[in-house]
Amino acid sequence: MLTRPPFLPLCILTLLAALAGLPPSSAQDSGKAPDSGQKADDSASEPIYDLSKDITPPRLIHQVYPAYNPGSHGVRVAGKVLIRLVVSSAGLPKNPSIVQGLAAEVDQSALDAVKQWRFDPAKREGMPVAVRVVVEINFHPM
Repeated sequence: MLTRPPFLPLCILTLLAALAGLPPSSAQDSGKAPDSGQKADDSASEPIYDLSKDITPPRLIHQVYPAYNPGSHGVRVAGKVLIRLVVSSAGLPKNPSIVQGLAAEVDQSALDAVKQWRFDPAKREGMPVAVRVVVEINFHPM
């Protein structure tokens, strides 16, 4: 007999053009990569763009849902977790960090899931580029 989990997270990918907590960038107007000073990949650096009109946003192609289980606490959390990350030109999530969280255990399960996601990378002039995005993961009690 199949049983329904007591809590089912619902993940929604939301790409926000105006990223929460990020200062405005001249890249949105000029289309140039901002000077981030950070590496998007451990082995090689690549320019990291902010989403703008001339950049096609990345598309989620493989999603892993958070493995949050209320366990012995029995507390069902409802709300959203916002995670800022860079989607590399290879479609890999890099440097994910919590922008808005719910609870440490829930936030960590969301981070662990996002690290396994894969994207069709953002494109600028038909070429894949790395971009900063914010993803929203909604948790709903069942």
